[in-house]
Amino acid sequence: YLDGTSLLAGVIVLGIMITPTFVILATDALRAVPRKYKEAALALGISPWRMIIKIMLPVARRGIVTGALLSAGTAVGEFVAMALVAGGVAHLPSPANGLVFFLEPVRPLAATIFINSEVIGMSVAESALFAIAALILTICILLSLLAQLVKGLNLRNRRSS
Repeated sequence: YLDGTSLLAGVIVLGIMITPTFVILATDALRAVPRKYKEAALALGISPWRMIIKIMLPVARRGIVTGALLSAGTAVGEFVAMALVAGGVAHLPSPANGLVFFLEPVRPLAATIFINSEVIGMSVAESALFAIAALILTICILLSLLAQLVKGLNLRNRRSS
């Protein structure tokens, strides 16, 4: 039966939550496109939509990717909303039945730490919770470093052109 708690509901809620962050970062990347590119394209008679697709998006691509990576890092740490709508069940959905696994309840990693915080002090369970925390921290650091790398490549390419 479907009660509304599922992986799909969690993905939708997370998507809605990180959209403002992504929009702000992507807008900044698009605003950073030099004005002379836009003016030259319009002077050549290119339609505004074609200018956006062929000139602005390719120039701002790395900034947009950086925004997506930073938004993904934010999503990794968001667990309250995900825990409320994803079901909070400690099992992995099985893709054996096709795409039905998107409708199965799940528990995010960060929620596992929160829910099992009472076992702190038991060595095995405590080690597992610290391993989960280390995994979340590693994912966030890697996404942040990847965003910095993409941003650095963007700055280097701007200086060379």
